[in-house]
Amino acid sequence: MCNVIVGGVLAVVAAAMGFMVTMPRNEIPPHLLGGALIAHDSFLDDKTVDALLQMSRDFDGGIKTASREYDSYKCLNEHIGEAEPIGKDGKCSKPYLMPNGNMTLCVFPGRMDVGRHYVRSGGPEALKESYETLVSRVQPFQAIILDWQKYDAAKMLLEDARFLKLARDVCPKDKPFLDPFQFNLVVQVPGQTVALHLDAPYFQRASRFSVPQWLLATMVFSGLFQDSFIDQVQVVGYYHKWKDPAMKRGGIFKFYDTSASTPRTAFPFSGSANSVDGSKMVHAAAVYYPERLPPKLPKESKNVLQFNKAKGLWDVTTDGEVVATYPEDDIRFSAVYRAKCFKDAAAVEQYKKDQENPLTVDEILNVFKADLQKKGKWSPESKLSTYDFGLLLLDTYVRYPYSEDAWVPFNWCALDRVWPVLKPVVKALCK
Repeated sequence: MCNVIVGGVLAVVAAAMGFMVTMPRNEIPPHLLGGALIAHDSFLDDKTVDALLQMSRDFDGGIKTASREYDSYKCLNEHIGEAEPIGKDGKCSKPYLMPNGNMTLCVFPGRMDVGRHYVRSGGPEALKESYETLVSRVQPFQAIILDWQKYDAAKMLLEDARFLKLARDVCPKDKPFLDPFQFNLVVQVPGQTVALHLDAPYFQRASRFSVPQWLLATMVFSGLFQDSFIDQVQVVGYYHKWKDPAMKRGGIFKFYDTSASTPRTAFPFSGSANSVDGSKMVHAAAVYYPERLPPKLPKESKNVLQFNKAKGLWDVTTDGEVVATYPEDDIRFSAVYRAKCFKDAAAVEQYKKDQENPLTVDEILNVFKADLQKKGKWSPESKLSTYDFGLLLLDTYVRYPYSEDAWVPFNWCALDRVWPVLKPVVKALCK
């Protein structure tokens, strides 16, 4: 009986892969194309690079993985109703749920839109790897700094006139007023990547502080909320010191500004910087040192990158235990400045006032339900659980591209997440 089931599943898989061979690789909706990216190969001076490196070494508590983003701030609604109590073993029973910040509930991760597509597709490289390996690859270390004014290195950079011009050059011409709101450190160890994504979007009455980021990204892809979309800019500066020739280490910045299946690229040279509205341009970083595997970083654990001052090395710890150690020259460092673009100071004040009365989850979901009903994909009589409705939203609206090079841009090594009966096969074939 088991052989019959496996045979049937494999037949379905074969048919699906046949479709994947001929499927369109880039279906990004038109309203997310045509943006601008401005790149400078030499932008940060040696003093700024040194200051940012020292800031990273001294960062209190180390730098956590991106999956623990909700540890950095509070969200009014961290789920849309899919939450369930965490298991007695500290784990979540459903494949797309993970523990929330205080480890009491299982919820969709904040960037569910990103992680799910990455595991399914294997990223721009179409990797064929196990779920556990890919989860480790797609958890770069990230410090989200909302009170950046207290960091001298960040202030020095963000008050530089050249830096501010680089930001304003991406804002719409009628919205030159910058409202800075965040400074990030994004750090990758060998084998890690930053998956295809949109930066956390903002709307006049919705933000990461009111609803999950994956829902915000779905709002952007759908085009249903464009009349209240807030333009923004991110400036990324690379502050590692290695100066290897292009392509040697990977980690190349990839972005889609057209409907072409091949993305454009920018190399992360030491001291270089680029500026883009990443909330309306799909982008990623290719795998850094692709021939090396990342340390295993379970999504339920607290994984931290911290500088060991005694040894002069960087330690990766999982729940307090050191699982990997790296020299600083092995690491890819980037600093990310984010600001919203407004017409003037009065527009900023109106935005802040509107944020005090945010859209509720139900108000947002009702817009989607009306559109899904129009598309014939949902009806008021549907018996979908909120968990399955969340997956329907992602399947219907979110359109991250697939690898332009791979014959089959699909990660069959993650099939056991959908069909557990294939776990022995996946375990034998996939690392």
